[in-house]
Amino acid sequence: MGDRLGRYRLLRVLGEGGMGAVFEAAHDDIGRRVAIKTLRPALAASPQARERFFREARAAARVHHPGVVQVHDVDVEDGTAYLVMDLLEGESLARRLERGPFAPEELLAALGPALDGVASAHEAGVIHRDLKPGNIFLRCAPEGPRGVVVDFGVSRLLDEDSDLTGSGAILGTPAFMSPEQARGAREVDAASDQFSLGAVLYTCLCGRRPFEGQSPLELAWNIQRNRREPLGRRCPSAPRHLVAAIERAMAPEPSARFPSVGALLAALRAPTPRPRRRLALATAALLVLAAGGLARALAPRAEVPSRARMRDPTAATPATPTPAPSAPTPAPPAPQVASALPAPAPTAPHTPTAPAFGRPVLRARLAHAALAPRESAPQAPVAPSPAREPGASPPPAGSAAPVLGRNRAMILGR
Repeated sequence: MGDRLGRYRLLRVLGEGGMGAVFEAAHDDIGRRVAIKTLRPALAASPQARERFFREARAAARVHHPGVVQVHDVDVEDGTAYLVMDLLEGESLARRLERGPFAPEELLAALGPALDGVASAHEAGVIHRDLKPGNIFLRCAPEGPRGVVVDFGVSRLLDEDSDLTGSGAILGTPAFMSPEQARGAREVDAASDQFSLGAVLYTCLCGRRPFEGQSPLELAWNIQRNRREPLGRRCPSAPRHLVAAIERAMAPEPSARFPSVGALLAALRAPTPRPRRRLALATAALLVLAAGGLARALAPRAEVPSRARMRDPTAATPATPTPAPSAPTPAPPAPQVASALPAPAPTAPHTPTAPAFGRPVLRARLAHAALAPRESAPQAPVAPSPAREPGASPPPAGSAAPVLGRNRAMILGR
């Protein structure tokens, strides 16, 4: 291959892998710096490997987004297949994670463009199928590192029927592949890429991979059985909305995940209000209302003006006289029957205490009570009073004769 490929001069090696190597190069005429990815000559001899290499160029060229690396050219020279793409200054996400996890506030700023680029690739009909920290590059930018998706080597174009993978073949990195991809399913879709992005976010937030295993077979088994520690338990300080969004993206069933990577990104950026905060706001509102009601209850009430005062606001309000306590009305004396008694001495006229309108009724009731036959036991006959001799003093006041005479006078209306 030498130090040239077509019209590009190779400057230095940026990285090497099992499929080939990546070089920094410069264009002969315009001097533009680019990155050139080559396919090893042994693999380039395979039509299937060469076709997959060219398909990576076509897949990346479909997507025009800052979060996806741009491919400018593809060619074969002296048996070496190569593609020309943007030269990115920075480091891979895998190397950045060697220094520790991301803080929650810088996670979305760094990986948000990469997630948005994957969503744009899905809209263009491209499924990456190998999203991992090694295939996300953190490009240096004035506002900070920004993620870019690279290496569409095992991507799948939804509108192409060519089958470059055998039935049951497992493509991708086992630690970040979805359960359906770990089972060897051929028809993986955008939901599989979403699961892999969730695993990448999990690793960036807590610094450890979600699934572990002593062998690729055990790792694939743990992925299919969802045997992992929940993110909230492993990273308890992470914001709840981030944990909830990542956990949903890593749901074992594709139907339980977000409808798209764009929906996942929206959930990561826009946290929902916490129930505790809503409860605190409702409690504060109730306390304010209760305080206002108490203040109104304790405040002095204004005097309600009467009609006369409303007609003449200058008129003084008359004082309300306090009624004097009335003397209790004495009960009428019990009626007694006079039998064979001499006429009583004339006494002073009695003034009844009953009201004027009740005097006839009282008189009728007393007459009825006096004349009605009694069913009680017969009383002993009343002995006649001895005749009073001339010149004798009258009986004392309060004796029976005056009382009977007074009652008889009341009954007869004298």
